[in-house]
Amino acid sequence: MSQPRAAPAFQSRASFLLIAAFPGLFTLSKFVLWERYGVFDFHSFHLAGLLANAGQIDQLYKPDVFSAQYLQHYGESGQLPWFYPPLLLPYCQFLAFFPVAVAFLVNGFISIAAYYLAVRWVFPDRSRDIIILSALPLVIALGFGHPIILLLSLLLIGYRLTPSSLGAGLLALTLCAAKPHLGGVALFLLFSRKLPKSLLPFILIGVSIVLIFAALYGWQVWWLFLQSISLATSYLEGGTINQQWISSIYAGALALNAPSLFAIMAQGAALILYCSIGAYLFLSEKSDQFWVVAGLAAVFTSPYLMFYDLVFLLFPLALVVNRMHMRKARGWFYALFLSEVGLLVLLELRPTAAHGFLIFAAFTTMLFIGKARYAPKP
Repeated sequence: MSQPRAAPAFQSRASFLLIAAFPGLFTLSKFVLWERYGVFDFHSFHLAGLLANAGQIDQLYKPDVFSAQYLQHYGESGQLPWFYPPLLLPYCQFLAFFPVAVAFLVNGFISIAAYYLAVRWVFPDRSRDIIILSALPLVIALGFGHPIILLLSLLLIGYRLTPSSLGAGLLALTLCAAKPHLGGVALFLLFSRKLPKSLLPFILIGVSIVLIFAALYGWQVWWLFLQSISLATSYLEGGTINQQWISSIYAGALALNAPSLFAIMAQGAALILYCSIGAYLFLSEKSDQFWVVAGLAAVFTSPYLMFYDLVFLLFPLALVVNRMHMRKARGWFYALFLSEVGLLVLLELRPTAAHGFLIFAAFTTMLFIGKARYAPKP
């Protein structure tokens, strides 16, 4: 439940509109200056759509074959393979109907609109403050071109729907699991918490999705995806793709030459620590306690967290802000917003894996401070 409405931290409507428009303006500027940018993450989604539209599903999960087609379609070589489940393919096929630059623009505006509408629907009394604090993290995700903002919107929708319809909530989180190591964590936690009531809807949803995508792309698409999971792990462990953007404590420890076992233990300790603190701070708000833990676990479970996955922390951020006395928390609000400006500066410096985790940790610590100091006491 929302607390009685308080004045937003940014009371000027003009300031709010300018900040809220920034992700859209950034997307538009990148479209206008498209020739200055090389091949980046968005091209893999566009290329997946092109191949799916051409009926070449078998080429999606062959990294060498997939990567070799960047030069043909985009004029530059690329090394980003496709390791995602088929859940994303219909959206990628839609984007592939446009030239890649136009598709990037379309994806950006759809993502921004979906997230803003979800925030307005789920947190109507605090939507302005949440959107302001979301604007700059959204820019990071948009800069990479990953459709993760849509998956974040599905997480918000799942949170909103679950109390009234467990099946609808499970469906939203199943679609969110198009990025398994983030959305799949939240899905698993909800499924486990609601057992045995969640078992039947989960089976029905799972079977339906398997059948629907098998009908669209053939049974082999699921087999190819399952085969690609171990291959994806080898690519990540071998530093073949996006190594500089992996931002987990596991990757950070390895970057500091720590033994693998120590890195795994450090990752687990961080996960337990952050989830425990989140559970404690929401001890008197049982309706949100599970969700803040699920949101933190979705981020800190994965040893292959990417820098743009920071946007998933906007979910626990929204849960914190929704409970705040924003007038009292105005200084905290401005401090967090300014720190997000710093994130964009660090992005240009191409942070190492160790620095990437510190950014995630600092952002989460700011959430905890805000909840501990400025949320109303029961």
